[in-house]
Amino acid sequence: MKAKLIQVELSKIIIDEKRQDQIIVLKEKNGDRQFPIVIGFLEASSIK
Repeated sequence: MKAKLIQVELSKIIIDEKRQDQIIVLKEKNGDRQFPIVIGFLEASSIK
């Protein structure tokens, strides 16, 4: 069974300096689902 690819776009970048949590939220281009991913501070700050 071949997996179906779903196009997503970057919806949000959330940086919490107090807790040092950085979250990017990917959102389906043709849907309503969202997928949060916890990343490091350097990775979050390098996204432009």
